[in-house]
Amino acid sequence: MIQRPIKAAPRFVQDIISPTTGQICGYKLGGAKVGPSVLVAAHSPLGTPVYDQLMQLNTLPWMWGTLYLILLDRLDENNGVGMMNYAPQQPLDEILFLPHIHAYEPMQSAVQDSYWNVLRLCTKLGMIAGRGVKMPTEMGDKNA
Repeated sequence: MIQRPIKAAPRFVQDIISPTTGQICGYKLGGAKVGPSVLVAAHSPLGTPVYDQLMQLNTLPWMWGTLYLILLDRLDENNGVGMMNYAPQQPLDEILFLPHIHAYEPMQSAVQDSYWNVLRLCTKLGMIAGRGVKMPTEMGDKNA
């Protein structure tokens, strides 16, 4: 398994392990302060680099609530989200599905877009202060 450098305090990050395969199929971030519960679902080619970027946030330990990042391609019919260690124990406030990336699409652009979408959702729900996170209305989207 690849060890990634984690700037955030490790006690605020937990791997979600499949009980049947022992494989990492997601991550639980935050949870030190009571707040919203968010589930982000992605396939591992996109979800893993988004997770890596989230780990670079120095302020992750101060996040309100809990962010679950589930890697859809690592789930099988016998280990749904509800069967995993650290699965959400409270109702989810939001669910965000990241796009499935095809081999011909530029991956770095998709990772950046997905990373900022996760941060925007966390800002919208008050999980993070969101300094430096542009909301849709600031980006010129009048329908947001």
